[in-house]
Amino acid sequence: MENTSYSEICDTKSIKSQIERLDMELYPFGYNFWDVEKDSPRKSKDIYRCADVIKALIDDQKLMGSMLQKGFIPIKPLSKRTKVSSKLIEAHEGYIVMAALVLTGNYPDLQLYYDFIFDEE
Repeated sequence: MENTSYSEICDTKSIKSQIERLDMELYPFGYNFWDVEKDSPRKSKDIYRCADVIKALIDDQKLMGSMLQKGFIPIKPLSKRTKVSSKLIEAHEGYIVMAALVLTGNYPDLQLYYDFIFDEE
């Protein structure tokens, strides 16, 4: 490997390991890491609406517990709590599930991709 440092190799292995673990965690929800991309919001307003849903989900232990136990997100309670339409939540369910799992799990490298969720607007 040319010009690849040991730390870069370790970082790559760490990220790969985290993706593999996350992929296994997504399986009961009917998703895998690579398929969630199709559920990702494209418009910035939708990204921030999903961020509100993700925050509400991970901030409420009852909702998060329900998601983990049942294998799907509680759409109606989240819609009611965040004022985000059920339709938008359903359209981006895989993205929301993955973000919630990453942010509440042991995925330090992947969590960096979701830092914007906790930034104040």
